[in-house]
Amino acid sequence: MIDKEITIAKDFLSIQNKDGEVMFVIMYNDKSSQPDSDAKIIYGDDSPHAVLIKNDDHAIILDFLAEETLKMMKNSKKALVTEIEYNENLVKYNLENKFSKDSLYKLFEFAEAQHALKACYSVKLEKIKNFDERFMKFIDKEIEEI
Repeated sequence: MIDKEITIAKDFLSIQNKDGEVMFVIMYNDKSSQPDSDAKIIYGDDSPHAVLIKNDDHAIILDFLAEETLKMMKNSKKALVTEIEYNENLVKYNLENKFSKDSLYKLFEFAEAQHALKACYSVKLEKIKNFDERFMKFIDKEIEEI
């Protein structure tokens, strides 16, 4: 069995920021440690799945990526990952402002003011051949070992 802790990003957002970089906004997990300098996101050509390998101990599954996100990833060599801790005030802010991609930077400013912005780091994007097939075998193996 693999020692790496594997979690699924339940609520995440993928966008292209104003500088043209792909950005993933995920929920902060206080059990996971800091990202390694060689943190990366692996993905396939036509697969809606990707895996953020944060460090030697933690990986995060980014499941069911939008087609728009996959196109952005194919045109990039790196991405930004921002981790936000959802607190009650942040949820209220999102609901009151009908959160959209266009207001993402306002969300970051509010998250930072609420001390909910926990991490922001750059990762390499790595396309893997036969990713979907390899990903499903990996998931099946993990399920068998539970």
